[in-house]
Amino acid sequence: MEGLSINGEQIIKQKVIGEGNFSQVFLAETKTGKVAAIKKVKKSVKDKTAYELAKKEATILTGLHSPHVLELLDTYEEHNYFYLIEKFYKGQTLESIL
Repeated sequence: MEGLSINGEQIIKQKVIGEGNFSQVFLAETKTGKVAAIKKVKKSVKDKTAYELAKKEATILTGLHSPHVLELLDTYEEHNYFYLIEKFYKGQTLESIL
C-alpha cells in the first residue's frame, strides 16, 4: 500500500481488521496518530464486479454527508488494487449489532 496517505500524511502502521470475498480492510495510522479504515479491493481481469462495485460505492459516498454513513476521506488506485480510505469508527461492528 505504498503511496497511500491519510489527509496527506504518510501511513506508517497498518493491520488487517476485516476480510470479505472481494476485499480486505486495514486499520492504518500516521506518525501524528491519524487513523483510517482502508478497504483494499483487488482488480481482476476475469471478474471486474468487485472493482466496479467499489468505484460505485466511492461515487455514492462522495455525495453523502450523514452521521449514519461512513465518511469517505479519499480513494487511491494502482495497477492491481483500488482503495477506499474511510473514517475509522471505534466500537462494535455492524455484524455484532445485527
